[in-house]
Amino acid sequence: MKKTLLVFIAVIFFITVITAEDFNSLLRRAEKGDAEAQCEVGDRYLRGNGIERNMEKAYKWTEKSALQDYPEAQFNMGVLCSIGFGGGISEAVNWYKKSAQNGYPEAQESIAAMYYHGTGVEVDKAKAKYWLKELRKNPEAPDDMKDSARIFLETME
Repeated sequence: MKKTLLVFIAVIFFITVITAEDFNSLLRRAEKGDAEAQCEVGDRYLRGNGIERNMEKAYKWTEKSALQDYPEAQFNMGVLCSIGFGGGISEAVNWYKKSAQNGYPEAQESIAAMYYHGTGVEVDKAKAKYWLKELRKNPEAPDDMKDSARIFLETME
């Protein structure tokens, strides 16, 4: 029993050390201006993944990446703004649009839903259809997301 407990503690310690080293390496890349690393650092602060959750740092790193036109970070900025960080729903719409224009499937889906329901924008079924069609054509979109867009488009016809 003691041996099992010691092995468990050693494994947890080893994982924690690897995670800390991994994050430090990621942070160094982010500090050098790597947009992908900045996005990942922001996401880790947002989720508390391997580090203490910190919304201000999440916003800071995500914004740095988004300003470099990194689509995932632009989408994440939309999420952050939607939950009350950085300008609210109108700013979220702007970030979702930028991300959607850069081909990020989740943003295309989100902005379509926003236009359909009038969340942060005027209801505009034509724009909702446009973004659903863009999503269907997007080679980066997962098949299940494309199928959902197809089904939703069919109900709008």
